[in-house]
Amino acid sequence: MRGRLAILSMSAALTTLGGAGLAHADPPGPDALPIHVVSVKTDDADDQAEALTQAIKGEVRKLKGWSLGEGDFSLEVLSLALKCPSPPDAACEVRIADQIKATRFLWGAIKRAPGRRVVGTLHLWTRDQGKTKTDISFSDNMTDQNDDALHKIVIDALATLTGGPPKGSVKIQAGDVNGQIFVDGQPSGSIKDGQATIFVSVGTHKIEVRAPGYAAVAGEVSVRPNSSVGISLTPQTEEQARSAGAAPSLRKIAGYGALVLGAGLGGAGLYSQLKVFSIDRSDDFKKARENQPKTTDICDLAKDPSTKDLNGVSPSKISDGCSSASTFGALQYVFYALGAVSAGAGLYLVLTDKPKAEETSTPPAARIQVLPTVRPYGGGSLDVLVSF
Repeated sequence: MRGRLAILSMSAALTTLGGAGLAHADPPGPDALPIHVVSVKTDDADDQAEALTQAIKGEVRKLKGWSLGEGDFSLEVLSLALKCPSPPDAACEVRIADQIKATRFLWGAIKRAPGRRVVGTLHLWTRDQGKTKTDISFSDNMTDQNDDALHKIVIDALATLTGGPPKGSVKIQAGDVNGQIFVDGQPSGSIKDGQATIFVSVGTHKIEVRAPGYAAVAGEVSVRPNSSVGISLTPQTEEQARSAGAAPSLRKIAGYGALVLGAGLGGAGLYSQLKVFSIDRSDDFKKARENQPKTTDICDLAKDPSTKDLNGVSPSKISDGCSSASTFGALQYVFYALGAVSAGAGLYLVLTDKPKAEETSTPPAARIQVLPTVRPYGGGSLDVLVSF
């Protein structure tokens, strides 16, 4: 029997403690916590214990969020080597975990029962958390590790022992709202004063907060087993959300476009005004005006065929300058006027643009007055009067 075979030499026992098994599972990682499986102990049901042990290892490999720890260990040998009572007590479980370098391990014991049954108990010990256990019972003809009925028993037992996939915590911060939390669309708790902590399974999840008077706000988190992750959400009132999602106002866009155009036309007018000023203040014009009466129009004088010289300046040169000044003077008037109209229209469109909810059947009346003033050779001014 297995129990009697276990009391061979101590050297053989210690050799078994360090031996690696042939089982190959997904390696433990941040998203898969290892469970070491210790061979199920028995005194009278060797074939059933072996089949149960292998079925447990096979199903642990499939568990979401868990992995099969490496190693092939015997409870009889471990208990003998570590001088543990049978069954192992809490202190012995700690020594076993230290010996096999495990954070958690599964062990159990079975025996034959009347009615050709096998009964026993499986235990899952986890460091710093104690253990869980569950009773099992199955027919003694289940000696094949691939038996579907045996695997169903193991699946149910593991669900009880592990509580399902390992979980992590999510700390949620969402302003100061009071409402409900949804994980992947399912209600998963409440939030108070914008603070909450929930536990969810390993993986990526959509966390959503819904609160009265606020638009739903959501974000994604990636959760690892036995770890904590935070998510910060910024709730918006329903009105804020509507405003943020509203289409841009074409009226306002046109208004700002008209203001930009008006500014450009005003700049062109200013450039024309400066050109008139520079011509009028040029050295040739200053010299031509010397010794002339203040009331004399130097441009008219230059056009007079009888004028042969203007203090050493050619009358034709003065005439050409006057022609350019006249052109730029006309342009500044046109640019200022068009700029004023464009800017005034832009102001009107911007100032009278309101959200649809605030619009009335009769838009507010508005009146725009453009008052340009142009002075030949000396500049000009522009006044825009908008009244509502």
